[in-house]
Amino acid sequence: MTPRPGGVTAIAILEFIGAGLLTLLGIALALGSSFAGILLGSASQKIGGGVLAALGIGVAIFLWVLAAVYIFVGNGMLKLKNWARVVTLVFAALSAFTALGGFFLSHGLLFMSLFRLAIAGLVIWYLLQPNVKAAFGVTGSGL
Repeated sequence: MTPRPGGVTAIAILEFIGAGLLTLLGIALALGSSFAGILLGSASQKIGGGVLAALGIGVAIFLWVLAAVYIFVGNGMLKLKNWARVVTLVFAALSAFTALGGFFLSHGLLFMSLFRLAIAGLVIWYLLQPNVKAAFGVTGSGL
């Protein structure tokens, strides 16, 4: 069996860090929207506070599911599963696409967009290298 390249381990660690950040963001969003819902609900008897809280909880749940996906894919990367390499390539391509959008649409986050674009580009480039593909058991010139 081919030993796991160090870059694959680094990418898996990035996926685990991303999962942790998504989890923390979900917690902050759930608590913040619940608190805002309580404040808005007590300020007036309108349903706006409840809707805001429910929306925040819904987005938080989505973030937690996404964090679980990142953990699952990170584990697959560590085990050199080719499906995890392909999913990581798709995630990196989506990240590059959204970073390009942020680059053109946001002036304040220009550095962050360039940083995300560079990381996504490096991940894509690295995972398409012949020796890395071989470690995942991929032969030939396919993805």
